[in-house]
Amino acid sequence: MANSQYYDPEKAKEVVQNDSISKKKIELKPAAEITKKLYYGAIVQFNSTRRGTLLELSPLIGYNITDKFSAGLMFTCIYFKPVNFYGIGIFGVTPFLKFEFSRDFYAIGELCNINYPSEFSVIGVEKRVWETNPMLGLGYSVSLSEKFAFNTALMYNLNHLKSKIYGSFVMRVGFTFRIYD
Repeated sequence: MANSQYYDPEKAKEVVQNDSISKKKIELKPAAEITKKLYYGAIVQFNSTRRGTLLELSPLIGYNITDKFSAGLMFTCIYFKPVNFYGIGIFGVTPFLKFEFSRDFYAIGELCNINYPSEFSVIGVEKRVWETNPMLGLGYSVSLSEKFAFNTALMYNLNHLKSKIYGSFVMRVGFTFRIYD
């Protein structure tokens, strides 16, 4: 005589087969679909102002969230030669958001975080400081092929009054490319 309080493997199979949760498929996007939305590139900047001379090379990686909206990171590498001072190395990371109005025009926002030696550093004892520069701007993109584009943007530095490196306007020139179709 079987008691309904005991485990019955046949009933357990039936419960699992009729369970609505087990009928739903969990679909994960394959890595190939994610990498199709990635793009890579670099920003190159040369600027000479009253603050000094700046040479920047910043590789970037971006991800297309939608057809018009993307986000990414730039890894900032700068050589800066202030007026009447020795040249310094600057590094940092810059998250960015980009919205494309059309194939050619876009709006961009950056939060440029850079690290450089303090002006009060003693030779041999380098003290470094962080500076954050929120920037907003408009850009123009020229597609040279489906996978490669030349970009230029004029950015306004919202922190230009306190910034020791960037002025009020920053001109970004660079390129982006896609590896996958």
